[in-house]
Amino acid sequence: MITHNNDFCENLCPEVWHLENNTLNLKGDPEWMKNALSEKIEKKAEATEMVDAMGNVIKLKPKKKAKMSRAEKKKKDRIRKLRLAQGLDVSSDEDED
Repeated sequence: MITHNNDFCENLCPEVWHLENNTLNLKGDPEWMKNALSEKIEKKAEATEMVDAMGNVIKLKPKKKAKMSRAEKKKKDRIRKLRLAQGLDVSSDEDED
């Protein structure tokens, strides 16, 4: 990141690299990455509403599932037919995907 605001940079980045006169100077804690990797990151549930800058509550639409391409449909159909020919169970869930 290139910035002229030193306070902003120090609050955002725990390790800062200064390149001056072909010399690299490190400032901060170089071990922060190990500490960051050891922290567990929890996945948040998908938001259903959002508040804009004016305080208005906006309801978000759920993401649509991507449609399968023609080649993907043919491949899935071929696999389904092979499973039927082998006598394996084919669930109705596989038809909906």
